[in-house]
Amino acid sequence: THRQWAVVSAVTAGGFFSHFDDDLLPLCLRQLQQSLEIPEERIGLMLSVIATGKAGAAFTSVLADVLGRRYVFFASIVIFSSLSVLTAFQRSVTAFVVMQLVARIFLSGKDSMANVYLVEETDAQCRGWVMGTYTSVAVTGGGVACVLFGAIGGIPDGWRYLYALAALQLVFLAPLWRLLPERTRGAAQDADHDASASSSGLKEDALRRLSWQRRFVAAVRSGILGRPPL
Repeated sequence: THRQWAVVSAVTAGGFFSHFDDDLLPLCLRQLQQSLEIPEERIGLMLSVIATGKAGAAFTSVLADVLGRRYVFFASIVIFSSLSVLTAFQRSVTAFVVMQLVARIFLSGKDSMANVYLVEETDAQCRGWVMGTYTSVAVTGGGVACVLFGAIGGIPDGWRYLYALAALQLVFLAPLWRLLPERTRGAAQDADHDASASSSGLKEDALRRLSWQRRFVAAVRSGILGRPPL
């Protein structure tokens, strides 16, 4: 359907740019080491600390249940893109690691939301094709990063130019905001099913009246304990 094509297009575009950003670090590692004067024995620690940011997907996924999936999806794109641009201007390894660590939190959260959108919006008979297409296009983002690195990687501090290119995705992705629905088809169907019982409907209303902080805590407790928030 038109709605499904719109969602798949928006989510896939986001996947392309996220892989572009994610693949820059291993490509530019030697340049980074020279530019920021990183000792060889500290490289492994630096990469490990940055990689732990991907665990933040759990935080952003729960936040999406509380604040809304479209809002968190695009907020994650804006945040990790902005942090990637700021990374280009860092002069110390500590600042670089902090920027990339926080960027990984929202990059992995965006990927988590992308999977939710694709699974809940597409029909079962074409879901495999959609997921495969998403993965193929997303990986192409990493290929583009390799090509650009080959073109400007020889320039002193060329890694800074590559990280600064993250700003372009904000221009491309801004028009896609309206293509994504706030609630996926799967979420809407679940809500309709829950609302069929009066008690479930009352609980849903009570949950909406809570502040977003309390809803976040309730969502986390629900996931850990395996029972409804209320």
